[in-house]
Amino acid sequence: MSSRVAAAAAGLFLALSAAFQLPGTSADGLLSDASALRAFGLWAERWPPATPPDAPGDYVTLLAPYASFMQDELRAGRLPLWNPYVATGVPLVETGQPALFHPFTLLLLFVPFESALSVMAVLRLAIAGLGCFLLARLLGCRTPAAVAAGVVFMFHPFHLQTRFHPVPNASMLLPFLLAVGELRLRGGRARRLGAAWALLGALTLLAGHLQTSVYCVAAAWAYHLLRALGTAGQGGRWSRVGREAGFLAVCTGLSVLGAAALLLPHLQGISESSAAAVRSALGYRGLLPRDVPTILTTQSRGYGAYVGIAALFFAVRGAAARGRFPRLPIALVGAAAFAAAYGIWPVRSLLGSLPVVGLADHSRLLVVIHLCLALLVGAGVDAARDARSDRASLGAAAGLGLALLLLWGVGWVPGPATRLGVPTALVQPLAFLLAVGALVAAGRRWRAAAAVGWLAAALLFADAFVARGPRPRSGAAAYPPAPAALETVRAAGELDRVFIPASLLPPNANVIYRTARLDIYEPAQSLRTMRLLNRAGLPSFLEYVTRSVGPPDPSALRILNLLNVRHVIARPPLEDPALLGALEPIAAGPVAVYRNPHAFPRAFIASEARMAKSPREALRLLAAPDVDLRRTVILEERPGLYPRVFPEAPETRVRIVEYRPGDVRIDARAPEGGYLVFSESYASGWTATLDGAAVRPLRADYNLLAVPLWPGRHDVRLRYRPAPLFTGVWLSALTLPLLLAVGLLPAPRAPRRRAPDALANDRASL
Repeated sequence: MSSRVAAAAAGLFLALSAAFQLPGTSADGLLSDASALRAFGLWAERWPPATPPDAPGDYVTLLAPYASFMQDELRAGRLPLWNPYVATGVPLVETGQPALFHPFTLLLLFVPFESALSVMAVLRLAIAGLGCFLLARLLGCRTPAAVAAGVVFMFHPFHLQTRFHPVPNASMLLPFLLAVGELRLRGGRARRLGAAWALLGALTLLAGHLQTSVYCVAAAWAYHLLRALGTAGQGGRWSRVGREAGFLAVCTGLSVLGAAALLLPHLQGISESSAAAVRSALGYRGLLPRDVPTILTTQSRGYGAYVGIAALFFAVRGAAARGRFPRLPIALVGAAAFAAAYGIWPVRSLLGSLPVVGLADHSRLLVVIHLCLALLVGAGVDAARDARSDRASLGAAAGLGLALLLLWGVGWVPGPATRLGVPTALVQPLAFLLAVGALVAAGRRWRAAAAVGWLAAALLFADAFVARGPRPRSGAAAYPPAPAALETVRAAGELDRVFIPASLLPPNANVIYRTARLDIYEPAQSLRTMRLLNRAGLPSFLEYVTRSVGPPDPSALRILNLLNVRHVIARPPLEDPALLGALEPIAAGPVAVYRNPHAFPRAFIASEARMAKSPREALRLLAAPDVDLRRTVILEERPGLYPRVFPEAPETRVRIVEYRPGDVRIDARAPEGGYLVFSESYASGWTATLDGAAVRPLRADYNLLAVPLWPGRHDVRLRYRPAPLFTGVWLSALTLPLLLAVGLLPAPRAPRRRAPDALANDRASL
């Protein structure tokens, strides 16, 4: 395939991606919709709202807050490592999903963060479609059929649902991985193809969603080895499978080194986080077998995985067609992914019993299923005037039609119906099933196969757009400006934390407004952070979906004071006498703001320490009424001995000289010594210096930071610098340019063999 065809295809898929999504832009030109925040308490014009707001999606609670924070830090010339605005502070790179080292993140340097996320959504779908097109062409599909395959893969429902998420960062590269593997099996140069595979694998692992990345790499392995098993080579089939497994192992190892900047801190974050506990509580995650019928209808019941009845029709046709197209490996990989994603017995029991795999969310395997389906669609569109495909088409039309009628008959399809009694969720599948059937029937008599292919691609696009295309919107889609209540809190002091019920503002949305808040919506938080927040009256990650957070409990004020919660926002105003006696109202109205005069500062000096024998005892002592948390710090290990210095310090005082996320400088005056307590989360990446000398920070008050001080005045600096991150950055910085150079450098030419007569003349001359 020529470079002109590839460039034209890239332009086509970029145009299709934009055309599909542009109707969903609002007046401010954004594809995303964070304006739903106006339905929550801080913005709602009426309270309670007539219809309760839907649960906030990942865009509101994860993606936009991450992008906003990273944009500010990157533009300030800093690597965003620590987010102090969520809970008591959380690591950023360790969560993985911000995808800090992915090339798309560079957009944040030049484009406003919500516009950047919209551009990313268009690019992700376009790249996914282009990759599937190139793979289909490599496997023998004509151009119209390859375009049809690309359309199915780029617009499948899981891509559309997660197009703002890092998931498509990984899935969009899956067809490219398969294409490089296919070239290798056809005798391509191992050096250049290995470098290309490793580069693509590294970008897949840097995508920001490790689970999807692992699924994509595993699918590439499975397809490659099945293809190697199906083709004989030197030494036999199994010998070739062994060679190809070695090739893939080397490439995967290089990919891991190239993605070490994300993988090393992310794996450390997983080991220290509550993710394992959350997954263990959730158990085997995936789609349910009862959700399978949603593939056939546009209903919203269950997952709603309608990929298009036209796509299913052509996939059946492609699976039955003759030719050299590798249908069996594609079908086997797709079937295995389908069984795992939908928890089909006995796969569900088998995978659920595995230690790590059993805790995964296997619904991400939909990207593998839909790629295999898209490739079979390409083969089906190309199967013109093939008798076996024609018979399969009749069977597909009959089977799909009967399945739709059966769903109708058993009442599986809920929702409104037309005047004829047909459920509206069945109207589109039935209409497009008739359309593709008529197209294939006409194609048997029509000799213009290319025109039939282009019409099939158009039908597939139309089927996806009618079912999943965004609807036109008016008004703003961006985050609303900070309301008066938050402006009041921010004016009082940016470093002080605020308590806001989740019913008023979704967790993590406060990051947009640079307001520190205890709520968190991220399983990457540590177990200790989760338990400490539970003591402060906040729910765990799992409980966010089952209950709403109301005003603080009076019994939690002790912990809220320790965690520097200086303000409380409530709607309606508080009525509890215990809370009203402890808090001072500073802003009245439907949204009331209260000041907590007893809140500790972000950094303070405790004059004595109390040792806890275990983490459980440390957590118990936090609630013990005989422990004055302002004077006493609770430690779980004894501090080491530091050099004694006694500069003059007339009074105890703590002043934060400089505060940046993950980098704090404090002037501490302790005439009698003590412990400097900094109320941000303890993590293994924190480092400390005391008067320029490196010291080890301690875990204090169950999950905060502390530095022991000898009597005197001290300059303390706390910095979050996780060692795995910088080790990974060096490995990636060495590996990726090397792979790029190996892939781009021309291959050495083999020496030419000289003719026998020329060799004889040379010997004679000697």
